[in-house]
Amino acid sequence: MAGSNEINVNCPSKMKVCEDNENQVYVEITKTHLGHGKDLGRMQITREEKEELARKLEKKIPIETILDKIRDSFIDKLERIHLVKRNDLLNLKAEYFLSSEGIMDTNDACQREMLNFYGNDTICLDFTYGFDLATILVLDDKREGFPAAFILNNRQDSKALSLAFVVIKEHVNISPKVMMTDDTESFPNAWWTVFGVPVKRLLCTWHMDRSWRRNISKLIKKPEIQVEAYKVV
Repeated sequence: MAGSNEINVNCPSKMKVCEDNENQVYVEITKTHLGHGKDLGRMQITREEKEELARKLEKKIPIETILDKIRDSFIDKLERIHLVKRNDLLNLKAEYFLSSEGIMDTNDACQREMLNFYGNDTICLDFTYGFDLATILVLDDKREGFPAAFILNNRQDSKALSLAFVVIKEHVNISPKVMMTDDTESFPNAWWTVFGVPVKRLLCTWHMDRSWRRNISKLIKKPEIQVEAYKVV
């Protein structure tokens, strides 16, 4: 639903709920509504309707199919349920914690094999700058990076990443000796929670260089001294 439920008049309708020291609850209700009509678009669907929609989503029925069925159910009287939109169903999925399952790709078998074979040596975890993509790389026998897993997620915090790692662990159980990451802590913290702590952690040289330059510029104001300081580090 777009917009707000606020109106430009004062409606006296209210509900006042109080609880005393003995855990008794008292409710005072003013039912009278003034200054506005009964707009279907501002009403909520019933609990039973929400649960029915949630059951359909849980059965993996496509959203477009659900919406088509809702439209077809309209005969004479327009109800709030007939105004349900795609965003309402997406919000319902989030409310009921109904997540979409991953889709197996033709490259998954190869990536799983590489992760199993090389994943106990060195793991590289990398975020793609400006894009919601995280990549897990292993070093092959030529010591070249091979992308063994991709994580598409609009969040890059430890909690979200750990959920992805749990799914990966269902297919491979590895314990790398060395981990290379950027200078953030979300990746290693999530990895350690699921796979354990590696023997060594290395920082990516590009991110290290960027951090040095950033801190030198922050601590030293004169450009010529910044150059000398950078040469030292």
